[in-house]
Amino acid sequence: MNAIKKLAKKIFLPKIPMLPEREAMYKKLEGMPLVERSLRYGTELKRVNCLDMEAAPGVTETVVKLLESVNSDAAILDYGCGQHQSLYLKKMGFQNLHSCDVLNFSGPNFTRIDPASRALPFADRQFDIVIASELLEHIWSPWLLMEEFKRIAGRRIIITTPNVVSLQSKKIFSASGYLQWFEPKDFFYHLSPVFHWQMEEFCKRHGLKLVSTHGNHTVLGLTDNGRPLDYAEALIFDITL
Repeated sequence: MNAIKKLAKKIFLPKIPMLPEREAMYKKLEGMPLVERSLRYGTELKRVNCLDMEAAPGVTETVVKLLESVNSDAAILDYGCGQHQSLYLKKMGFQNLHSCDVLNFSGPNFTRIDPASRALPFADRQFDIVIASELLEHIWSPWLLMEEFKRIAGRRIIITTPNVVSLQSKKIFSASGYLQWFEPKDFFYHLSPVFHWQMEEFCKRHGLKLVSTHGNHTVLGLTDNGRPLDYAEALIFDITL
C-alpha cells in the first residue's frame, strides 16, 4: 500500500517546468547527477528536476548563480563538502578549490575536520570565499563556527540552511511544538535550527554585511508574492566581509 501511495504521489504531483536559464545552467554543468524530487512550496508539493547535492531543490542552483561572476582562480573552501557537493564547483572551473568534512573522503585538496576542535586548521584570510551548504543545522554550536568562517574568509561567506519559519514549518509547530526538519525523528542529524534573524544579528554584531537572502524556490521560477520566508524550504545567505 505504501509503495502504491508513493507512486501515486509521484504521478500526480504538479511538475515545475524547466526554465531556459536553468537549462543553460545544467548544460554548463553537464555530467552532474540530476534527480526528480519533490519540493514543498508553501503548503503544496510539487516535482522538480534538480542537481543531486544533498540539499533541497534550488539550493545548489542558487549558489551556482551567486558564484557565476567569481574569477576561476578564487580560493574557495567547501566546508562540509559531503561526497558530491564539491563536484559542481569543479565543474564551474574553480582551480583553487579546497574541500573539508568531518568524514574522511580523502583525495587531493581535502582536509578532514576534527569535530572536537573549536578552531579550524586554516590560516587567517586563507580563502577568498567560504561555502557551507546545509551544514550549520548539523552542529551544536553554529555561531562558533561562523566566527571561524569570518576568520578564514577574505571576502565572502555563503551559507545555506533549512528555513524554519516557512508556512509548512509553522503548521507543524502549531500542531506539535516542533519545527520542520527538527522533529524528534530528525534529532539524530538536525541539531540547531538557524533563524534568519539570528544570521542578520550575527552579521551586524561582527561587522559583516548580509548582502542578500535568497529562497531556494526563486531560481525555480516560483513566485511568492513578496513573502520568501513563507515559501522557501531553504535560505541562502550571501555575506561579505
